[in-house]
Formats: sequence, C-alpha cells, structure tokens
Amino acid sequence: MGIRSPQNEGYFNAWTSIALNHFHPNAVCETLPLTLPPLMKQATEHTLQVFPADTLQKLDFPFILQKLQGYCQGRLGMDQLDGEVISTDEDHIRNNLQNVKEFKEILENDNFFPDQGFHPLPFMSRAAIEGAALTETEFVQVAKFLLTFHQILYFFQQKKRTEIYPSLCALIEGVFWDIKTLKEIDRVIDAEKEQVRETASPELGRIRRQISDTEREQLGVFGRALRTWRAKGVLAEQEEGTRNGRRVLAVKAEHKRTVPGIYHDDSSNGSIAFIEPNETVLLNNELSSLHREEQREIERILRALTEYIRPQIEHFKEYLHILALYDAIRAKARLAIELVAIAPEISKNGCFDLKGFRHPVLYLSYKKQKKHVVENDLRLDPEEHILLISGPNAGGKSVVLKSAGLLQLMFQFGLMIPATEGTKLPVFRQLFADIGDAQSVENDLSTYSSHLRNMKYFTDKAHQHTLILLDELGHGTDPALGGAMAEAGMDYLLGKKVYAVITTHYANLKAWGARTAGVANAAMSFDRQHLQPLYHLQHGVPGSSFTFEIAAKSGLNAGIIKSAKEKVGEQNKEMELSLAEIQHEKQYIKGVRKHLQMKEKQIEELQATYERLKKDLGKEKKRLLQQFTEKTLTHFNEQNRALEQMMREWKEDKQDKEKFLAARKFIDAQRVALESKLGEEDPIPETEPTDEQGSIQVGSMVKLEDGIESGLVKELRKNSAIVAFGNTLTHVKLNRLQLMKVPGKTVHKVKLDTAQRMSERFAFDINLDIRGLLKEEALTAMENFLDRALMFGCKRVRIIHGRGSGVLKQTVQHYLKRYPGTAHFAFEPIEAGGDGVTAVELK
Repeated sequence: MGIRSPQNEGYFNAWTSIALNHFHPNAVCETLPLTLPPLMKQATEHTLQVFPADTLQKLDFPFILQKLQGYCQGRLGMDQLDGEVISTDEDHIRNNLQNVKEFKEILENDNFFPDQGFHPLPFMSRAAIEGAALTETEFVQVAKFLLTFHQILYFFQQKKRTEIYPSLCALIEGVFWDIKTLKEIDRVIDAEKEQVRETASPELGRIRRQISDTEREQLGVFGRALRTWRAKGVLAEQEEGTRNGRRVLAVKAEHKRTVPGIYHDDSSNGSIAFIEPNETVLLNNELSSLHREEQREIERILRALTEYIRPQIEHFKEYLHILALYDAIRAKARLAIELVAIAPEISKNGCFDLKGFRHPVLYLSYKKQKKHVVENDLRLDPEEHILLISGPNAGGKSVVLKSAGLLQLMFQFGLMIPATEGTKLPVFRQLFADIGDAQSVENDLSTYSSHLRNMKYFTDKAHQHTLILLDELGHGTDPALGGAMAEAGMDYLLGKKVYAVITTHYANLKAWGARTAGVANAAMSFDRQHLQPLYHLQHGVPGSSFTFEIAAKSGLNAGIIKSAKEKVGEQNKEMELSLAEIQHEKQYIKGVRKHLQMKEKQIEELQATYERLKKDLGKEKKRLLQQFTEKTLTHFNEQNRALEQMMREWKEDKQDKEKFLAARKFIDAQRVALESKLGEEDPIPETEPTDEQGSIQVGSMVKLEDGIESGLVKELRKNSAIVAFGNTLTHVKLNRLQLMKVPGKTVHKVKLDTAQRMSERFAFDINLDIRGLLKEEALTAMENFLDRALMFGCKRVRIIHGRGSGVLKQTVQHYLKRYPGTAHFAFEPIEAGGDGVTAVELK
C-alpha cells in the first residue's frame, strides 16, 4: 500500500482501544501525493435508463435504499448512497460487487472496523476563511473524523489484509496522510471535556493557575463571611446561592440592610435577599477579569489551531469522501448478510440466469414471521430471450416478474442479491416496465390507454440491451382485440431482440410463445388436489388460469360454474390441449438437444483426459527407464572399479600369473553381461505382482490392478484399505488391489513404519483449538486435523471454536456436513464447553 507508518507498529499493536490523548510521541507517517483510483469517481455517464418514472417505486427499489440508509453509521454514507446511480459500466459494477463481497468478509470474520466518525463537517467551509476559528466542540468532531480515517489506514496496512481485501485497500492507495495534524489537535483539545487543554500554551497555563489560586482564596474568605453571618442568625435556611456568576449570601429580607455588600437579587416571594459580601467583591472582580483573559487566550489558540489545519482542508474533503465510500459499502455488506446474498457473475454471453432467487422484500417480511419463501430459477438467453409466464391468479406471477426486475436493479447498483451461486446476469442499458393500473384522471388516460402509451415508448426506444417487464400484457380492453394487439407488439419487440419477462392469461399469447422461436413459456405451479398455488415457476409449459377450480374453492354457486364451462365450448378446450402438446413436444426436443450437447462435451472431456493420461504415462515410463538405467550403470561402474583395483594388485604380483588372467577374464565377462542386460531388466525390480489374492495385510506392498505404482497398506477396513502411494493416502476397494512380492528388507521397513505411526498416534491431540483464527485459517486447520485423525484411526475428536459472534461455530458446522469422514457431530454438554465445543464422531 502507498501509506506506511514504520514507527507505529508498537503503538498500534492493540489499536482497537486508541484514544485521542494517547498518541505515541514518535508516531509519523510518510506524506504521499493524493491519487484517487477510478473507483472513487462516480460513474454518472453510465446510468441505467428507466421508464416510466415510477418504475423504481413499483419494483420496491426505494425499500432497498431505505434499508441501506438504516445500515449507515453516519450521514456520510447516507449522502453517498443518495448520489450513487444504477450503473451500466461493467467494470464499475464488478468493482462495487467485489468491494461489498470483501466488506462482508470483514463483518463476518475479521476484527474491529471503525464505526464512529462518519459524519460530515459542514463548518469546514468557515475554517477556510482567513482569521476564522473553530470551536472546541467542532475540533473534537474533526479529531474523531481524523482518528477514524487513521484507524482505517492502519486496518488496511496489514499485509494479510492487503492480500485478502485488495479492492477495499485500493480505495486508499496513495492517499496523502500526516498524523501530525491529529496529534496537534489532540495536544490542544481535551476531547472528553471538549475544552482547550491547560498545556496548550504557557500563558493559558499561567492564567488557569492564577484562577485556581484566586478561587481557593475566594472560597476561604466567603466561608469566613458565611460563618460570621450564620452566627448572627441573619441567613435564610439555604444560606448561600449564585447570582451573575458570583457566590452570594442568602439573607433574610428583614436583615438585608444589616449585611454590607452588593445586593444582587430577591427570591420569588421576596423573603430572601441575595447579597455579595464586601469581603469577596474584590476577589470576584479579579476572577471575572481572569476569566476574560482566559477566554481571549482560548480564542487566540483556537484561531492558531484553525490556521494550522487550514492547508489540510482540501485533503479533509478527500478523507470525507473515502469515509463515505466505506460507510456505504459497509451498509451494502450488512444488507447482503441479512439477505443471505451472493455476488452474481457478469454474464459475457447475454445469459440472464437467476438461480434460487427470492424477492428481497418478501424474504425479509417472511423472515420476521419465520415463514419460508419458495426459491425459483429464471433463465433468458440469446436463443430464448422472451419468457411468457402464465398460471392462476395470486399464483406468484407478478412476484417472479418483480423479483427479476428488482434483482437486476440491485445488481447494477453494486449490491449482492438473494440467490444461489452460479447466478449470472448481463448488464442492461435500459429497463422498461408496465406494471399495475396506470390510469390517470388528470391526464384523461384509461388503463388501456396508459398501456398503449408505454408500449409506444417501448417499441420506439428498445434495443437488444433492454430488459422489459410486462405484467398482465394486453388487459384493460376487449380480450380478443387486446390479445391481438399484444401479440403484434411482442412480434415487433422480438425482432429488436429485447429481453422480456411477461405475465399473461391470454391463450393466444401462450400459443404464440409455443410456436415462436426466441420465446419460452413458463407456468406457476398449482396444487390441483388442494386447489392452492405452489408459487414455483415451471419452465417449458404454459399454465392454466384454473378459473373454474378457483371459483369453486371460493364458494361460487355450482350452477354458475357449470354454465360458464358450457359457454367456453369444446373449441377452447381443444386449443388448450393442442397448445400443451406443442409445448411438451418443444420441451422434449429441447431436452434431447441439450442431452446430446452434454454427451458431446463429455466425450470431448474424456478424449482430452485420455490424451493427457497417455502423455503423462509416457513421460513416467521414460523417467523410470532412465532412473533404472542410471542405477544399473552406477552399479556396474562400482563393480568395475573394484575389479580393476583387484587386477592392478594381482598384476603387481608377477608370481601369480594364472590368478591374474582369471581375474581379467572375470572382469570382461561381467562387463559384457551387464551391458547386455541394460535393455532387458524390469524398470521396477523392487516388487512384482502375485496371484495370491486374499492375503493382503497391513504392511503389504500392493498395486492397483490397472496401475504400475506400488503402495504400502496402512490400514484395513471391511472391504477396503488405506494405501500410501508415496506421500498420498488413498481409500481403495480390496478387489481393485493386487498383492506384490516384497524383498525381505521390506518387512523390516514396514515394522519401522508401523512403530513410527504408533508413536505419532499416541502423540496426536484429539482437541483442535481454532479460536481467534480467520475463516480460511480455520478451514485449513480443520482439514489437516481431521485427515490425521482418520489416518490414526481416531473415532472421536473435539473442535474448540468458542461462542463469540458465532461465525467460527457456523463455519465448523458447515464444514463437518461436507466432510466425507464425518459420522456424527454435536455440541458438548454444558460442563464440557457447551456450544463453544463441537464433538465429532468419525467413520
């Protein structure tokens, strides 16, 4: 990072308890030029176009903004959110999402992050005026703001955090900072008392000491006067008081002329006169004079301090902007936690793929009521970019449509959304919506007229980067004519390649969706048996309105329902059946096509895997042959050198010529034999497969039936074994293993390995303490701990995570659910640690 504080390490080792009056005297920071990253400049030129004007309200986006405002720590974050836009800049959206994702990690797993000092400083404009002075209270606000900024700098200075939170660290990269300004304010201002310190100047110290001495003298003189007049019985019951900042005697009205001094006031009923005795008048006058001197000196000090910070005011503005960004990002992260949200990927191929999404407002409402929200999937892509949703009234069509719109707005606003991983969304440049009844008496517009006005705008302005939401398309006029107009309008928009989600009851639109390329039908599921909606979106089929079934459930007269069925006629029934058949056939063909594409992809992957394995096998074979060759040559050279030495010794012995000739002949024979065997020996001579199946024991050398690498059996289970292939432990079925013939020395090695393994087993601690670790550190520690426990045959271990905020406890629970070796886990009894310790039974 661009900000370094080389001498701050010792001072800030426990920086969460920093106070304004505890700065290290030698703390310094380098001052670097201010270069704000592009992220901090608002992307006003790339803003989503929304029509009509009330679209955001109808999609509940103001509710989301209100939630965010409530999560801000101060006005800075609120103002920042007010100024942000729904962006169409992919880089801007990506960076915003990364910021929120990183801050969510801070809130869930990291230490303290400042939560004070996020308020604007409107009085800084006055401080910029030459000769002006800020008040003590205003300087306290400045000090808190600077301390917050300093804490944030230190927070992101840590190397570990620069790696974990690179996007958040980039927001302050290269920022000018000098701690001397904060230290100077702290030297002058006592933040707790909100007053100038006595040590701010020698003159102020002298005046305050003189005031203290005079007050003590005045206290003694007044006390003597009080005792004198009390003894004379002229004082009222309360005896004394304060008037005009001076201590006075409370004298009974009938004796007020008895006490010499300055008369100040009477009580409300006139029974008491408040008189300043002559003995303290001069001392009180001196105190008043000293207080005026003190105030003049304070004003001088405050002007000097204001002048001191004046050159930094422009930097203060940048600090305020950075704090506003962090406050707004934190608010977004807190909302993400409440919504159990994820950061969607930005789609590169135009795919709009919402997986397991929930409407945020409905989710939060149901969360309070402890009710479950049905999760749904919704997909659009360049091949099918218009989705027609049909189904019963109150079946959830509008909720699905509004969810798609609201989640798209949140995504382009840089918010994580309540959906599941794998969600991908494109970046739209326009979002048009026709939702609800928009009739206007003032503008003389009927419901249908307002729909036509919106449709005119959509058809004129829409393009392939437009998302259109149409709720109950074509309603508000004659169904036959309205349906025809709706179909014609959608044909026109289809040609513009817009993305659209449409709800409808019109049969002609369902038929249009079934026969038209680029359009898909979907239906809201309905429980026919209990006659109630299931709120689940089913892709690929049109939905029935279930008009007669819902009418029957509502208690409508059975005769009316029967008459209505007869009026519908056979023609409509046949059309519904034909429509369903077409849609089923279309869905079947689509499924077959996807299945074939999947199979082709699998074949390609298998072929690639085969080629890679073949290549790796060739390399391994070459390596083993080379290793064996080198080993054989080394052995030959050693023997050759030994025999050559023997030959030299025998050659020197002239008397033993026959022995010399025999040795020479032996050397030549050995050389020829070794050279002839170099290409014939098995490159892995240490072990051989055997046909003796069923005799595999702990310590046996084995190989896979289709492999070449040998391994050592570490543990036997019912129908499987734990085998060590090199440094890797593998769980293998016994029927896939082939026993190897092992030289005698191997038995000794197995005994040594077993002894070492037993020693390690007895030294293994079944308790793992992860308190204080970050989430990633805890996961790594648990994985290593549980793997070793399984290897050593432990059946029960304990993980100590503590209670704390509950993040580590939740991390342990989620990991144990996924870990394949887990048989059962639960919290310990209260006497053994309660929910701060998780006991794990291993398979």
